Amino acid sequence: MIRSTRSLFLILFIGFLVSGCVGNRFSDTVQPQSSVYLPVDVPIGQTFIAQHAGLNGVELSLAPQSAGGAVPVLHLRADIATQDDLATARADNPVNNKTTARFSFAPQADSHGKRYFFLVEGADVLIGASETDNYPDGALVQNNLPQAGDVAFAADYSSWAIAVDLLRFGLGLMGMILVALFLFVLPGLALTRWSLPGHSLHWAEGLGVACGLSLALYPLLFLWSRSLGLTLGEWLAWLPGVVGGLYLLWAERASLAAFPRRLWAWFGAAHLPDWTLAALLLLLTVVRLLPIRTLPAPMWGDSVHHTMIVQLLVDNGGLFDSWTPYAPLHTMTYHFGFHTAAAVWAWVTNTDAPHAVLITGQMLNVLAVLALLPLTLRLTESRLTGSRGTGRLCWAGVVAVLVAGFLSQMPGYYLNWGRYTQLAGQVILPVLVWAFDVWLTEKTRPKPRFLLLVALLTVGLALTHYRVATVAAAAGIAWVLWAFWLWRKSPGEWLRRVGGLVGVALVAPLLIAPWILIVQRGQLSNTFSTVVTRDIDTTTAFRTELQAWSDFGKYYTTYLSAGALIAWVVALWKRRELAIPLALFAPIVFLMTNPFLVGLPGTGWITNFLLVIGAYVPLSILLGWLAAWAIDKLKQMPQV
Repeated sequence: MIRSTRSLFLILFIGFLVSGCVGNRFSDTVQPQSSVYLPVDVPIGQTFIAQHAGLNGVELSLAPQSAGGAVPVLHLRADIATQDDLATARADNPVNNKTTARFSFAPQADSHGKRYFFLVEGADVLIGASETDNYPDGALVQNNLPQAGDVAFAADYSSWAIAVDLLRFGLGLMGMILVALFLFVLPGLALTRWSLPGHSLHWAEGLGVACGLSLALYPLLFLWSRSLGLTLGEWLAWLPGVVGGLYLLWAERASLAAFPRRLWAWFGAAHLPDWTLAALLLLLTVVRLLPIRTLPAPMWGDSVHHTMIVQLLVDNGGLFDSWTPYAPLHTMTYHFGFHTAAAVWAWVTNTDAPHAVLITGQMLNVLAVLALLPLTLRLTESRLTGSRGTGRLCWAGVVAVLVAGFLSQMPGYYLNWGRYTQLAGQVILPVLVWAFDVWLTEKTRPKPRFLLLVALLTVGLALTHYRVATVAAAAGIAWVLWAFWLWRKSPGEWLRRVGGLVGVALVAPLLIAPWILIVQRGQLSNTFSTVVTRDIDTTTAFRTELQAWSDFGKYYTTYLSAGALIAWVVALWKRRELAIPLALFAPIVFLMTNPFLVGLPGTGWITNFLLVIGAYVPLSILLGWLAAWAIDKLKQMPQV
């Protein structure tokens, strides 16, 4: 079996090499519509953006204006203003009839994402064009003046140049993954190892918990360094990862020696779900980062605000009061968890603030999916004292990643959207809910130090996104109610566990006391007070507040929604540890969002839109469990 598998991989590899030798040209039909043919009596051209490296040709739809077989000339330039040619090319063949003519020139190796302008000269030639603007990244040009419409054209690229460019991107991607592991995994992994001594988590569970903890740690470090009068600057970026890495080397020193043998054992059919999950996470990282690599800055207006804050964090070596020179403000009360993550990325990679925001935003897009794994694996089967690495566990994670990362519009929509603060909150939220479940439902109560982990997640989320933190409070209430049922025969144990969370709730304000004092000096506390006490007409509320739910289908297909509902119904029968907490959580958070439904004021602090765009969390978990349960049942069926 192993020999045949190796032979298959060898055949595929040879096929790949041979396919690369078949042709060295990749054609991208950019603007194919041709509703009119314009005479090239005056030079006609088109501005465009190259989508790949190795631009080496342009294809145009041409026709002869008269007999004679004209051979037009194309000039490739950097823009309209310059007269200098980057390349000059004649049509490969004379234009004797209506045809697609190719103009070939030497490859522009670094063309990916660059703006170009081509100009066509040649009497007795007609060039195909559209009369309307169909191509958003350029315009038709006559006599050096942009006109309505676009030239019909395709851009050709060198396949080898594209391959080299993608290889370069892959190497850069590996570097970014290493930075992400250092910043957003190592600190949290060390904290997880310290807070759960004697317990081992599935590797995906551990990574998900670690990324939530790491993100929660940075805003607390920034806050207290400022409160103690310390301007640590880049130390805020380097210390957590270095300390976390050293601690893990010491704590896992016995396991490191056995690592090669354990790694070799992974190369077996039993670990196919693990390899599938790892491959999906790597692919997810590629599809989130590949589209942004030529963007000069993050998109949407929110990103301007975020970039300004990150720049001020970098300039001031930490938290700040004055917004000068960017704005005449002297208070900073905006939740800043995402901005600390982008600032430490800027320090470690020596990246400017716009690119730090852009890249960190997409890294969090990946981590938001990764952070679902602890809760998914926990609610589908896992216990701290139970088995790890089983196929059933991992298939649930595989499907959850597939749904959240590839099938759902959310959180992938953040690729085009700058609402990164909420995205950062959605990385921490499922990990905090996982911690609630561990503390409240684990048969053997974790050591008290685990509550420090819960406290860190709580205050980190509060500093990262105020509204998502309120959603976490609703989850806490739901899990406390669920735990009451689980421990109904041991009420003392339930009281001790709930008492631990009450202790966290009392300590959390002390941990962020400096921030509470800062917020009280601004307008945010007044805004919050107004929102939580306002009362609105019920009819108006139904029309305005609940409107967001009509857009649910834009983000999640009917198949995903129906599948999740089926999964929940089946889970009520087969997996109540999953179904009942979600059944409690949903109405609690919905009523907290829409208190007018029960005659209470305060509508608007949590928005229905926030719930809609965060609904991928329960959808992914439910579908992950359903798939794992179905696979398990199929394996139990007798073989024919």
